[in-house]
Amino acid sequence: MDNLPQKSSVHIQRIPWHRSLGFRALLGTLVLGCVLVIGITEIIRRKGEFLVVRESKERIYEAGKNVVTSLEARQREIQALARTLATSLSILPKDEGSYLKSLPSIIDFQGDLAVAGGGVWPEPFAFDKNREKRSFFWGRSRGGALAYIDDYNTSAAGYHKEEWYVPAKFSPPNRCFWSRSYTDPYSFEPMTTCTISVFEHKAFFGNVTIDVKLEGLSQLAREWRGKGIGEVFILDRNNRFLTYPHPDLAKKTGKDQSGNHTEEFITITDFSQKNGSYNPLAQKLEDINHMLIQDASVNDNSEITQAIEKSSNDIKKDEAQLIATMLKSESSKLIEPSEVVFFENVLLKTETLATIFHVPHSFWKVVILTPTSEITEVSRTLTRTLISYFTAAILIITTLGYLLLRFRILKPLTKTTAEIANTQHTLAPNVELDSHLQAKGFNEITLLRATFARLAKALTMSQKNLQVQTDELSALNHTLTQERNKVLHSAKLATLGELAASTAHEINNALSIITTGTSTLPAMIEHPEKLAHRIKMIDKAVDRIARITGNIKKYSRVTSHDPFDYFTLRTSIEEALSITEVKAKKVDATISIECDPSVRLFGNVLEVEQVLVNLVSNSLDAIATKDERWVKIVCDETGPRPIIQVIDSGKGIPKDIAAHIFDPFYTTKDLSTGTGLGMSIVKSILDRHGASITIVESHPNTCFELVFPRK
Repeated sequence: MDNLPQKSSVHIQRIPWHRSLGFRALLGTLVLGCVLVIGITEIIRRKGEFLVVRESKERIYEAGKNVVTSLEARQREIQALARTLATSLSILPKDEGSYLKSLPSIIDFQGDLAVAGGGVWPEPFAFDKNREKRSFFWGRSRGGALAYIDDYNTSAAGYHKEEWYVPAKFSPPNRCFWSRSYTDPYSFEPMTTCTISVFEHKAFFGNVTIDVKLEGLSQLAREWRGKGIGEVFILDRNNRFLTYPHPDLAKKTGKDQSGNHTEEFITITDFSQKNGSYNPLAQKLEDINHMLIQDASVNDNSEITQAIEKSSNDIKKDEAQLIATMLKSESSKLIEPSEVVFFENVLLKTETLATIFHVPHSFWKVVILTPTSEITEVSRTLTRTLISYFTAAILIITTLGYLLLRFRILKPLTKTTAEIANTQHTLAPNVELDSHLQAKGFNEITLLRATFARLAKALTMSQKNLQVQTDELSALNHTLTQERNKVLHSAKLATLGELAASTAHEINNALSIITTGTSTLPAMIEHPEKLAHRIKMIDKAVDRIARITGNIKKYSRVTSHDPFDYFTLRTSIEEALSITEVKAKKVDATISIECDPSVRLFGNVLEVEQVLVNLVSNSLDAIATKDERWVKIVCDETGPRPIIQVIDSGKGIPKDIAAHIFDPFYTTKDLSTGTGLGMSIVKSILDRHGASITIVESHPNTCFELVFPRK
């Protein structure tokens, strides 16, 4: 740490670096920073990874729902085509020629190559009473054209017990029943069939079918895989593959009775037997089917189940239960996705999250495989980035904090300590700082505390001395106040002295009226009217003398102890002018007042009157020899502060006189008539009221302006 300033005249002990606040603050900040980094790292790792994984899963859910929506849209197209085919049967005549001519154009579906074929499959003897098997089926050749195929009518097995035929008998009208995936024995292409039942006069007539190539579904799965959501494949209700990214891995091959090559998609259960990593996924899919069957068990499907199982040689009991559940299902609500994690697999070679989406009515499943590393790697990368930035921020904040502490706190602190020590030494040199402080806990704060303690002692001693001096100054101030009050009173008496001759003359005139009047009273006894008039003149003279002496008495009393209060300014002006009235008459001057009676001031009313008496008296002295003699007092309360102007008929005051007019003992009068204190006392009284007085040089006449504060 830095030493204390060398300019100090008092020796301050040096603080060891390892005990300084700077070192301790730096160490504490580093420790706190490490704790924060570790804590925030753990929070980000746990909470951040959870949020990122949740966001990734939501993205997968959204993508899966979109895939399901696309599948449903395609299914609805095929179902609409099948319904159109079924509806055409009610329009067409029931003869082979009409069927063979009209049905192919409907099944072709405007050349949609994904439609592999379709046909009409009547019940035994329903189309022709003489023929048990009379179907009308067209399949699409490798060139894309539809060709009529009559093999189902000539084979011994027929078609009435096929898996795609039997369940449709129990299906609601106009509802498509989707078959298992299978390989067409004629085109050798994987496909599935949409079957819709047909009724004639409310009796079951047979079924119509539309065969759909699974290659179209594979293309759809590839499109979604290209959108970056992972691997996508589709399973039918029995969890048999409809699509797979590598179809050969999900098929089994063989030969039929004629020696022809056959291919068929296998179930995911069979697939998991060859690829053990798929066991959790296969088990989850089986559990979903069992759950669907169990949820539907509240409705008794046993009759339909038995009928389906009995009517088909290819449908076992478990599948019959699932088909019955499908046929009874009326809800198109999307079942919430399911998740399962399994380890290294043939597709992704890493731990994988499988998200399963249910397709209503058909009970197909869409499976999206996403490497868990893709989900968590974003979180880990984000965590590492945030930790790097946060660590850098901690180091920067620590450095800035230390520099701030050093230069904005510790240096000023040591400087302040030295200045306090110097101040203490100046106040009381005999109070010394300890030359040694205890080693334990010794730092800038303890040093400052010790310095303050010494300063407190010095201040106590200085305070005692200051109290003595304060008492002396208080006594002097009391004496000065008394003398000031005496001076103010003397100035009043001096003003009265200046007015004494005029006042005495006025009183003598009144006394003459009284003397003359009383001497003539006896002669007027016989004349009542003249007597009353003479008595009235005597009464006025007496009132005149009483008013003059009353004003003099009021003006001459000591007013320094009177409190401030609100008073009517015009009344105060009139009281002041009653003192100068005699002097005004003597010099033959007129005095006018321009002041609204509602104007009020806050102050000592008698002191304000004293100011006005002095200013008016000075004005009368100044204009006594002028040809034009008048004095005017103007009030203005419209501005922010009340203003009083005392204006006389003079033409202003010379600058050399105005510069000293408020100085004590400065006067332009003879020493026998002026004391030189009048304007000085005016200034003193106005200062005590927080008011000001100035000479308005711009006015054409002599004008003093008094500005009072507004209370």
